[in-house]
Amino acid sequence: MAVNGHRHSTSVSQNHKAQLANAYNELGKELSSQKIRVVGNYTLGKVIGEGTYGKVRLGVHRLTGVRVAIKQIPKAMSASLTREIHHHRQLHHPHVTQLYEVIATETYIWLVTELCSGGELFDYLAEKGRLDEDETRIIFGQLCLAVAYVHSKGIVHRDLKLENVLLDERCRVKLGDFGFTREFERGSLLETFCGTTGYASPEMLLAKKYFGPGK
Repeated sequence: MAVNGHRHSTSVSQNHKAQLANAYNELGKELSSQKIRVVGNYTLGKVIGEGTYGKVRLGVHRLTGVRVAIKQIPKAMSASLTREIHHHRQLHHPHVTQLYEVIATETYIWLVTELCSGGELFDYLAEKGRLDEDETRIIFGQLCLAVAYVHSKGIVHRDLKLENVLLDERCRVKLGDFGFTREFERGSLLETFCGTTGYASPEMLLAKKYFGPGK
């Protein structure tokens, strides 16, 4: 019995050492790898989209398992992010993507946002071909609520397009990508050409000054 017990103890010890060796080996690979796999409390996954300034990757919180979208932006472009982050942090609405966290590392800024697993409205339309009137009414109504809310905060989005209208798992609208947002005063003229040409207003295409919301 004593011999069998000794053999069992030795086997357990060897297994434990093997597990430790494997864990050390995996950690060594992670630390020496050029690929970033962990940011803050999040494990990074595949690229799921492209934003105004960088790639968007799937992230999983290491403690809770909650899935999020993480925008990866070179730190050299951080000056361009200040307005986007400042404005997005103020927005809390059922039809606006939620900004959870901003993480700064040596080379990147990481914006952790709500994951919209339904993808872009652009892809949704491309797949379905057309929407019936009832579904169109619901989607457009939710988008109007989102835009009206953003305007109520004294902010204009300036890049409304199908690619920036996201859908959650229940096909509810989530307005995203606030890279071109800026504050406005009602009745004042704006003049910066920005956004996406195919969705731009005629006055913007003609390089004329244009009114913000609530003229």
